[in-house]
Amino acid sequence: MSDLRTPNPTNVTTGKVRFSFVNIFQPKAFQEGGEPKYSLTILIPKTDTMTVNKLKAAVEAAKLKGLNEKFGGKMPAIFDNNFGGTTVRDADNDKNQSGDLLVSEHPEAAGCYMIHVASKNAPGIIDENKEAVIDPKKVYSGCYGRVNITFFPYNSNGKKGISAGLNHVQFLEDGEPLGSSVRIEDAFAD
Repeated sequence: MSDLRTPNPTNVTTGKVRFSFVNIFQPKAFQEGGEPKYSLTILIPKTDTMTVNKLKAAVEAAKLKGLNEKFGGKMPAIFDNNFGGTTVRDADNDKNQSGDLLVSEHPEAAGCYMIHVASKNAPGIIDENKEAVIDPKKVYSGCYGRVNITFFPYNSNGKKGISAGLNHVQFLEDGEPLGSSVRIEDAFAD
């Protein structure tokens, strides 16, 4: 029997990316009183042109979807030829709320696009052999993997744009941990 499902043009499975701010095993609210969500920040090398082109195509599909569904038939001026008006950030050129380049705050993101994705629903999590991952220590900030995300248009509280939701995560390989974690051996070395 053939698969009759139509591919979703707003859905992307990345190539190999680095994970940061991993919160995929337990939902967490980012603001007091906020809704708990599963989340992950994805660092996509700009040199991965296949994934970057998939992202651009999915963003364009989400813009077209939003044209009538969310934007009242008029494309918002916030969209540009790159990723303006989306949650895809260029770590080398985009600035944080303080006006500093993202890469100054996140040096591990040099040469990368950054996307923060979240979901109310727990993502599927598998390893390099496509076996379920249940140990939260296996997938951490700094490791490498692939992610399946879906872009969608939004119009909320006077803001319009394109965001992305987290679907599934695949761990591929270990990497240098990000953040301030200290190995127990180093913490009690003396």
